[in-house]
Amino acid sequence: MTTNLRQIETPTECSLLIAFIDLTHFSKFSQDKTDRELFDFIDSLYELIGRIIEEENGEILKFIGDGALIVFPEERLHEGVRALHELREEVNTFLRSYQFDSILRIKAHFGPVIYGPLGTRREKHFDVIGQNVNETALLKYNGKEIVFSEELQAKLKALLS
Repeated sequence: MTTNLRQIETPTECSLLIAFIDLTHFSKFSQDKTDRELFDFIDSLYELIGRIIEEENGEILKFIGDGALIVFPEERLHEGVRALHELREEVNTFLRSYQFDSILRIKAHFGPVIYGPLGTRREKHFDVIGQNVNETALLKYNGKEIVFSEELQAKLKALLS
């Protein structure tokens, strides 16, 4: 597997670090903002997320409002974990600069998925499909800002051994 996931041209099974991120209290924050203010806020947030994730060869597969789906190739696992921690710190600082009482929450998992271009005949985007994507989405925060699945923790431990 190559570190550049964008080189994959057909659906391919590969093991990835999969992460979902989102902000707490975004609906409340957005209630007293104009559409333009929200657009500018989200644009700045996306730029920040992109800078941190892309510096470590991660891929932002999609932004969904105040959230995103992010993946890192297996051989960039440590860098991916480090980027997620940095992302939490940087985004939380960014949120404070807006006097936004929110935190970035992250849930991450590791496992095999099908990765590749997906979409319509006219417009394809890279995406991931599989049970491990679902398992990531279903991880519970239980009051934590960042949650790593048992599988991700075991993989990290094995790499350190």
